[in-house]
Amino acid sequence: MSDLREELLAHRPDGPSAIAFGVFDGVHRGHRHVVRALVDAARARGLAPVVVTLANHPLSVLRPDVPLRLLTPTDERLALLRDAGPVDVAPFTFTRAVSQLSAREFMAVLRDALRVEHFVAGADFALGRNRE
Repeated sequence: MSDLREELLAHRPDGPSAIAFGVFDGVHRGHRHVVRALVDAARARGLAPVVVTLANHPLSVLRPDVPLRLLTPTDERLALLRDAGPVDVAPFTFTRAVSQLSAREFMAVLRDALRVEHFVAGADFALGRNRE
């Protein structure tokens, strides 16, 4: 968990933040809608909008035997997310240890490292061990 915290601290905003978290594997219209909702909510609340995403796909850790075809290469995905308007995009490495965190534990790390005061997610969002 300390690796996760360190990776996130590299993107710590100067003040409180609003975040959107997801894989954002293709940065499609639905993903752009979530990022726009994040930016709008952050602006209305005086918060820094930060997109938190994964540097690697969770299946590369959870099911390494399954061939993985990414919709968009990581560098391109990060650029597309940055272009959507947040003040920062904070990628972190998904590991076996991260996969074992409960939703409450994961949110505590996010809240502490990024000073989170508001959270935005899509309708089908799940978080934490066993998609709590």
